[in-house]
Parts: sequence; C-alpha cells; structure tokens
Amino acid sequence: MAIKTSAQIAGFDNVKLVSEGVALALVYGSRRKEFVGNRTVAFVDFGHSKSSLTFIKFTSDSFEILAHYSDRNLGVRNID
Repeated sequence: MAIKTSAQIAGFDNVKLVSEGVALALVYGSRRKEFVGNRTVAFVDFGHSKSSLTFIKFTSDSFEILAHYSDRNLGVRNID
C-alpha cells in the first residue's frame, strides 16, 4: 500500500503493481511476434538473497500465469 500511496503523491494515477515474473512475461510476450500453438515458459530468477520461479502459458493472443513461487531466504549466497 505504501508504494501506491507514494506513487499518488508523485502524481501517478491508476497504478497497478505486478510481480517481477509478470513484468518479465509482458516483455517476453511483446517481443515475440508469432506463437505457434500454446507455449509454456518458465522464468527463473536467482538474486543474491531471493529466488523466484514463474510458469506462464502463452497463446497467440494472450498469456496465463500458471504458477508463481518466491523464496526470500534462498538465493545465490546460499548456493555458494
């Protein structure tokens, strides 16, 4: 809620917050001009202290988020 409030103070109206996986899917889907049939893509993000995994199903004109998982305590620092 604090992010939306600070955006309103800065003068932004109608702010919609999305996760990193959804933002990545929007960029990925907008760059692909053609999808033949259905395609399921897994986006994996390993940060220093956090990891996330998002499965997204793309069709020719839309996408659907199948699953999203994020762990704030598992990152590259734990794997090293």
